[in-house]
Amino acid sequence: MKSGFVLSVAGMTHAKWEMHKLCVAVHPGFVCASSFLPVSLSGHNMGAIHSMDSHMPLTSHPLAAFRLDPRLEADGPVVADLPLSHVRLVDDARFFWLVLVPRRADRVEIMDLAPEDRALLMEEISAVSGVLKGVSGCAKLNVAALGNMVPQLHVHIVARNPGDAAWPGPVFGVGEREKLDEATRAARLDAIRKGLGPLVLLPADSRGQG
Repeated sequence: MKSGFVLSVAGMTHAKWEMHKLCVAVHPGFVCASSFLPVSLSGHNMGAIHSMDSHMPLTSHPLAAFRLDPRLEADGPVVADLPLSHVRLVDDARFFWLVLVPRRADRVEIMDLAPEDRALLMEEISAVSGVLKGVSGCAKLNVAALGNMVPQLHVHIVARNPGDAAWPGPVFGVGEREKLDEATRAARLDAIRKGLGPLVLLPADSRGQG
């Protein structure tokens, strides 16, 4: 296995640990923060990492207090949970559209997140954007955190193409949504889940949503 970077065990927070796992999955050997120390991700060190991860259940962490706003839940089915963000597919056939919701209670703005969570969110946005662009073959991605209608912090990532139903303007508030047919919905969910692969923390629908 390639060499990478992990935080020193002493003082490691759950968020920083999850950020490390995401960074290594997306960019093996990538330095995610200045506090990371170089080690070999193999042998004894890798065993210690897995052991540490197994003793960090969600129920003992502050994200256990997270509750998804019903309006975001109604947007469409669950894709998966990443280390920080809950991911959903927007049920609109006009656009290939994903929403990331950081699983932190009472957050409205990105600046409300702890520094390590902000960094992790940026990594997850980048990872999901790459998967969506690869799967959809879109010409452009729109990434936005608005929250005017639903204040709970969430980030839209939308695949765009010239000639789509809202091009070249934003997708928000344009026309009426057109529900995905079952085959397209299943295909999109499968493609995104496969693309995210090792980044997925929990299996889709594990929280009984969607």
